[in-house]
Amino acid sequence: MSLRLWRHLGRLYLMSPDPATNLMWLDLIGRRLAEIGDKQRLPLIVRIDDPWLAEAWRAQQFGGSDTRWAADVVGRYEVTAGRLLDGIIATPNIQRVFICGTSQLTLALCADLTRRALERDFYTPPGVPPLPALTLVERDAEDYLKDHQFYRQQAGFLSDGPAIDAVPEAPTVPTLLRLIGDADPATCAVILVDTHSAATGTRLGARLPAMPVYAWDPNARGTEDSSQIVGLLQTYSLALDTRQGQVQDAWERAARLIHERYVATIDPNAPRSRR
Repeated sequence: MSLRLWRHLGRLYLMSPDPATNLMWLDLIGRRLAEIGDKQRLPLIVRIDDPWLAEAWRAQQFGGSDTRWAADVVGRYEVTAGRLLDGIIATPNIQRVFICGTSQLTLALCADLTRRALERDFYTPPGVPPLPALTLVERDAEDYLKDHQFYRQQAGFLSDGPAIDAVPEAPTVPTLLRLIGDADPATCAVILVDTHSAATGTRLGARLPAMPVYAWDPNARGTEDSSQIVGLLQTYSLALDTRQGQVQDAWERAARLIHERYVATIDPNAPRSRR
């Protein structure tokens, strides 16, 4: 690779499905940049689909001594979890989300809501409704909840975080109807993760038409929201695209939060200084 090429590098995306390939390229490119002596810190996005591996690598970058990259991670499970929770949180009356089934997407949903809670601890815009609680429903749900709690401890999170509990039962329609109980279905949402039967979503959508239901379908177009056919049932698939059209890394989110909190302290009626 020509050194002349890397002198003009302003941002780097390494998006192979294989994280080892991405890290191999990162090492090679890093050595090339060292040869030209470029000291500018460059934005870097590395694709790592597994949410635990992604968080572990992200933590290494934030706590490491590498000053060449402003690094973050993107992955299919993280992006899909963010899209699902964006849609749910945009409905302000949702108070609880039932995550049915256990997979990497389950962990990504827990991690995403935890990140949102940490950001809310730093700054919460006025009038924003509270984040919903999560309930994991599956026979091994308690194991996944312990995995998430272990991840929080390893990451050093000090806040209480969002309310997440577990129900160690198969996520059948009768079980979910019992868990919803007397609550208004419009205040609940259900996410069927990629290991669970799509038929459950259809049955829930028909029985509780006021409740948002998100059912995984490998044939769904992950880049677009599907039409609601039965009640508020929507299908989704794992995807890497975001609604904003571009990946927003942790550094950009932090800058946005710092700016929003600062702007909130400014008195709009205060006299402006003149130069």
